[in-house]
Amino acid sequence: MTQTIYLGRQPILDLKKNTFAYEILYRSGGDSNQFPDTNGTVATSQVLYNLFYNLDFKDVVGTKMAFINFTRDNLLQELPTSINPQQTVIEVLEDVAVDSKVVEACRSLRQKGYKIALDDFFIKKGVKELLELADIVKIDWLNTPQEEIEHVTRYLRDYPVALLAEKVEREEDFLRAVDRGYRYFQGYFFERPTIIKGEDVPPSKWTYLRLFSLIQRPELEPKDLARVVRHDPALTFKLLKLINSPAFGLRQEVTSVEQAIVLLGEKEMRRWLSLVIMANLNSDMPNEVLITASTRGYFGELVAKRIGRDDLAPSVFLMGIMSLLNTMIGRPMREIFSKISVSPPIKDALTRRSGPLLPFLILMIAYERANEKGLKRCQEYFNLTLEDFTQCYLEAIKWANLISDISAY
Repeated sequence: MTQTIYLGRQPILDLKKNTFAYEILYRSGGDSNQFPDTNGTVATSQVLYNLFYNLDFKDVVGTKMAFINFTRDNLLQELPTSINPQQTVIEVLEDVAVDSKVVEACRSLRQKGYKIALDDFFIKKGVKELLELADIVKIDWLNTPQEEIEHVTRYLRDYPVALLAEKVEREEDFLRAVDRGYRYFQGYFFERPTIIKGEDVPPSKWTYLRLFSLIQRPELEPKDLARVVRHDPALTFKLLKLINSPAFGLRQEVTSVEQAIVLLGEKEMRRWLSLVIMANLNSDMPNEVLITASTRGYFGELVAKRIGRDDLAPSVFLMGIMSLLNTMIGRPMREIFSKISVSPPIKDALTRRSGPLLPFLILMIAYERANEKGLKRCQEYFNLTLEDFTQCYLEAIKWANLISDISAY
């Protein structure tokens, strides 16, 4: 069996912009230095094997649903019994020819509890039989003409299916899809900042941003760090609740900031405090923004360590978690960084797209979007394979899943 060398995920949000599911993105191949165009059947078989045998499924998607692409051959094969139907959506690819065998396979999967989604839907022969079995229908909003979208949307109103708008890249596209009755949305629209007037930004966000900048100062002594945190009772409460959560697995309850610093160490304390502050900054935005920023930060840190640049790792982590500040606050990056003090390399990467940290930012975005050309350039720059990147990324999303409920504390 071939080896999966790229595995990622793309969030699918609901009407409230809460994460409903993740589509699993993957490529397979034998040459670790390539990003191949692999046979879809083999690729799906391999991702199923990895998700349910090599990896912990929940490390990849947490408690969310997983959309997995299925070819005709995949549909006709028996699924491993370890695949949880309550957490798996079978996504029937658009090029699957519909016949009695495919229909019967989908009916059998549905009877076993799996949800069925039709990918990149268009009206074709035999599709009515599939629509009677489908739970979700995906429409490509980027590459489908608007008139065709309108026609297909009207056609689908006769069937009890939920509509999913795919490749939604702008807020206006999201709103238009909502207006037409779509229930789910896939794309990177949630990452794009909606710029609001400076005076409309809640003062608390600027306060937390300055606090975030303050705790990064290396000259700040542990006792001063503790005093800064104690000054904000709500922040102290959230931090202690997080540290006492099962994710940390501490044997004793932590009851003070000073005790947390002793148990975790100053560096780890700054890291988790930074994430709690980020959660506060993101409180009125989709939680997936925080998860994406956290994943970027830890992914970049792991890559830095893998290439022997431990000296850069802390800065790469901070740059990653700060990379969506403009989305969280609703103001341009340059304005944000004019109000706080951060290290020049972080500021250069996020505002000028320059400096020694920029390659890490390029890698973070290229990986999460499965950008083939970008990943090939990153392989050459970092002298790492796609397997290296994938290992770091999977560890990063596992870590991000642990703090995905941080905003609820």
